[in-house]
Amino acid sequence: QLFVPVHLYQSILVEDLQERFIRFNILIYKERWSKLNRLSSRYFIIYNMLFESYQYIVQLCRSKKMSFSCVNEYLDMNRKDYCL
Repeated sequence: QLFVPVHLYQSILVEDLQERFIRFNILIYKERWSKLNRLSSRYFIIYNMLFESYQYIVQLCRSKKMSFSCVNEYLDMNRKDYCL
């Protein structure tokens, strides 16, 4: 068979489009927020820290294919190891 049916790759394409859409929306909101709050650099730094933390958790969920509750438990276990 010369052509691979599209339905074999459909889930990959849909996931990729959804992920790109989410990333694009997040970047738009980040840019809007930064334009509104240019004067208050302290809040911008806090916002960036929270934004990067959120991105880290989302990427961890996607890479390990875990639910948020599992990721939360995973992070708690690692934190306990570092505290000891």
